[in-house]
Amino acid sequence: MTFVLGGLGFFCGELLCHWLPVLPDLISTLVLVSVAVISLWQRWIIVASVISGFSWTALAASLFLTPLAPGLEGRDLVVEGEIEGLPVRFKQGWRFNFLLHQTHDKRRLPSKLRLSWYNSQVKLAAGETWRFQVRLKRPHGLRNPGGFDYEKWLYAHRIGAMGYVRDSNVNQRLYRGGILDSLRQHLANQLRVLLQESPVQGVIEALVIGDRSGISQTQWQVLRTTGTAHLVAISGLHISLIAGMAYGISRRIWLWWGNLRLPADWFAAVIAMIVAMFYAALAGFSIPTQRALIMVVVALGALVQRRALHPFHSLLLALLAVCIHDPWAPLSAGFWLSFTAVFLILYGLTGRLRRLNPVMGFIRVQWILWLGLAPLLLIFSGQISWIAPIANSIAVPVMAAVVLPLSLLGSAAVLWFPMLGQKCLQGAEWLLSKLWQWLEWLSGHSQFAWPGPVPESGLLFFAILSMVLLLAPRGMPGRWLAGIMILPLLLNSSQRFSPGEARLTVLDVGQGLAALIQTRNHVLLYDAGPRFSERFDAGRDIIIPYLRRQGRSKVDLVVISHSDSDHRGGLSAIVDNFPSAEVFTSDPQALGVKATPCRRGQQWYWDGVRFEILWPQGSPELSENNRSCVLKVTAAQASLLLPGDLEAPGEQALLAKARDQLTAMILLSPHHGSATSSTQEFLKAVRPQWVLISSGYRNRFGFPDAQVIERYRKIGARVCNTAVSGAITVQLKAGGKMKVFQAREHDGPFWRIHRPETCS
Repeated sequence: MTFVLGGLGFFCGELLCHWLPVLPDLISTLVLVSVAVISLWQRWIIVASVISGFSWTALAASLFLTPLAPGLEGRDLVVEGEIEGLPVRFKQGWRFNFLLHQTHDKRRLPSKLRLSWYNSQVKLAAGETWRFQVRLKRPHGLRNPGGFDYEKWLYAHRIGAMGYVRDSNVNQRLYRGGILDSLRQHLANQLRVLLQESPVQGVIEALVIGDRSGISQTQWQVLRTTGTAHLVAISGLHISLIAGMAYGISRRIWLWWGNLRLPADWFAAVIAMIVAMFYAALAGFSIPTQRALIMVVVALGALVQRRALHPFHSLLLALLAVCIHDPWAPLSAGFWLSFTAVFLILYGLTGRLRRLNPVMGFIRVQWILWLGLAPLLLIFSGQISWIAPIANSIAVPVMAAVVLPLSLLGSAAVLWFPMLGQKCLQGAEWLLSKLWQWLEWLSGHSQFAWPGPVPESGLLFFAILSMVLLLAPRGMPGRWLAGIMILPLLLNSSQRFSPGEARLTVLDVGQGLAALIQTRNHVLLYDAGPRFSERFDAGRDIIIPYLRRQGRSKVDLVVISHSDSDHRGGLSAIVDNFPSAEVFTSDPQALGVKATPCRRGQQWYWDGVRFEILWPQGSPELSENNRSCVLKVTAAQASLLLPGDLEAPGEQALLAKARDQLTAMILLSPHHGSATSSTQEFLKAVRPQWVLISSGYRNRFGFPDAQVIERYRKIGARVCNTAVSGAITVQLKAGGKMKVFQAREHDGPFWRIHRPETCS
């Protein structure tokens, strides 16, 4: 019991430290260590373990994380270091992590950078040492309710700054990579040559060397929809499978030809450890791989020592080892999913009187994992794959028993026996292609989204307790309570507005615009944000997940203000997912989808909320920006004005036609706060109390302009900017009440560069 309390306490201490607003200094940390020693001497196990975990994390963060000074952002710096892992090739260049060795002028910089090198024809390889001229910025990510937290991901991977390599004569390769790095890069190159025509090439690369960059977003969607994404991450399943195969084969060989004075189990466990470590090294010792390796080594170590450890004690020992090795691990979704999965398997199968045959046991495991992980999947992704048990029942045996062994055997053989290696890889590719066709079919005939809004943490807590009771052994008192405790989750419905109420959400899409207006039964999307590449589409990656988390299953109308790419980039994804949505725009021919021209005078009512198009009205002589669709929304005795990218000429033309209609409590800043917009005459007509700006952090245009911000403040308006606040939500309630929420409002951890602050 002492060991259990100590391990859980250490884990809780780590979690507590990561969410502190300020990191304790070295002296405070040493004092805490002293308190932990005294507590341990007094046998206050919980106190000692919590303080130990807290202090260990604080010390690690102080040693490994050096924040980038704000004054160094955007400046040319010369750095030397090593490329960590396999660099990723994309259409515009390269992306890679860079372990810093030194700087040219001895400035203190973070120990790890995430760099892009655009328009470079130079071939990069893992482990190479380079000198680069770079420009850096502090870690920053888009912040949207329920969206992917990129800043947390960067922190969890110890990345202290982001940036890009400048075109310069300074850029120079200094050393080639080591043996292991060269082997990984050679294998990656060989796989790309042998499988270049195969659509599943990226999946095989992920299985063999842990490089998932070759998996397209479409393929990721298939994996998520079918609940099989875990199969392409080198995790406990893969490493334990390889270790198990090595153990069984080496044990059999030793019993035939070995020295029987050395126990076969001991010899097999050592060989299995070596093979597991080599496979983890081949995968680049990524963080999920490290966790899986530690768990396997703990289990094999207990076998070598001939210790009869309880399965749950082995799991807790692995948890403690992972937390000591990597204090940032608890910030990863993979950490929670992997340890919870092992816990569920042990909890759902051990301590039962009746033994299941292997087939029924495997089927039971799939259902246990699906049920038990459902609340966590709702927390991390807001979605549940309803067909995951069916998909995994076929995919796991095929991948584990055939595809993975053939892929690894082929990759090893191709180095010395090219023909044999090629045949093995072709066999793995053929079988995986057939499996993939079935997964695609399954994905196309399944419902993936959670049917309602993502529930609050309180409801999910009860859901987790209900799963624990549901999976308990038969005869356990209180199992019937599981049905009652799950009811609040199943009956949870989306928030409904009263007639006449509305909600505006300006999503954080970087340098672009996407704003959602929700009424009781309708949704309007004003602009669809940018699409930077196949890897990032604001429609697919931000707007649709947000709508699903809100429990919205349709979009009624999309208004694309004009055809600039930062306003229409995500439109295709929206139209594909919500085919019934009608599209309004100022230039229908430029969108590539069926659209209706927006014209001054169009108006309609939804649930007691009035919508009006105030502009454009002819004026072909005006620029595209100045022909933006201008939308006014009136709800709950308040008005919103969304003017797109209007500039001064467009504002003057609008004033001439609709001056008396422009008054609005909330103004979405024209053209992202550009100096060419927000003229004094226009602001005088609108008289906004709030101005919301959608712009990218440190964007190359310099939006919003300082003089424009000053104009807003002179008229007494409060200003919010998504680059600092994250997504901004305005709730228009009955009786003229208004509430403004910022996604970063409750961001308090020390590792975030933007502190919670009110709009000023």
